[in-house]
Amino acid sequence: MSPVGHDHANDHTIIIFAVNLFAPLKGIPLNGLDCCTYRKIGLQEAQPDVSDYIG
Repeated sequence: MSPVGHDHANDHTIIIFAVNLFAPLKGIPLNGLDCCTYRKIGLQEAQPDVSDYIG
């Protein structure tokens, strides 16, 4: 995987800000995680830049 550049990091920050502004305004409870790895045995794993548990 190539290194994360300025544009990607900037987009990442804008998306996190927008989600964390929108959710409370709409009464949506969030638990935000940054660079968390998700694994399921026997299947692929994923490591998104940011993810949120809703509820």
